[in-house]
Amino acid sequence: MCIVDEQERRKTMGYTIKQLRVGMNMNQIQFAKFVGMNPDTYAKKEQGKRNWLAKEIIKIAIACNVNVEDIILE
Repeated sequence: MCIVDEQERRKTMGYTIKQLRVGMNMNQIQFAKFVGMNPDTYAKKEQGKRNWLAKEIIKIAIACNVNVEDIILE
């Protein structure tokens, strides 16, 4: 996988997670705390600046009542 593809994947996942967060009427700080993440780390990941860990994606999927595939395959 090339670097451009990896950056696009991070941005796409961040956008998908942002849509889940907005749908729950939460700001980044509220959502980060809701899923047990540091707010600064969460913000960087939502913006596509850092990679998501599998355990974070699983926590978010459970908290938002969606399948992991809905997040990673968007």
